[in-house]
Amino acid sequence: MDEKNLVAEKFILEREEILDILPFAPEWVIPNRISKRYKYPVTGEVIGLSAEQRVDGSAWWTKMHFPGNPVFPGVLMLEGLNQVAGILLFLTSQERRKGIPPVFFTGFGNGLIKKQAVPGDTVKYTVWKLRQRFRTVKFVGQVKIEGKKAMETSISLTIAE
Repeated sequence: MDEKNLVAEKFILEREEILDILPFAPEWVIPNRISKRYKYPVTGEVIGLSAEQRVDGSAWWTKMHFPGNPVFPGVLMLEGLNQVAGILLFLTSQERRKGIPPVFFTGFGNGLIKKQAVPGDTVKYTVWKLRQRFRTVKFVGQVKIEGKKAMETSISLTIAE
């Protein structure tokens, strides 16, 4: 996604607000805060969000992946992108006050993990909405660890009926 054609603005949602949006147990919620949103300059339509996560050395996965030398699982980086995309859908939904139906992760493509995150690292998740066809929404997502690109992939979420 070419950010040069978008307006980026500071937009803060703290963890407590994220927990109100995502229907998960707190241990499963990956982003610590939403920090930025991206809009089309003419229409003002919000099409992207950036979120941050500080990798916690006491998180549940550190005991399993890998004991004594914890590495943040790549599949959880993908989940972080999915969660930010779900938040974007919620924030841009016209029916938001009524609540939107559950949203399910239904696909991804060409995701290569080029860098590993370890406890203490800051991970940035950015997603941009590409298109929606019926109930399926396609995004492109990018993960950066300490400012360096770690993953870029397309993801799809489907809104339940």
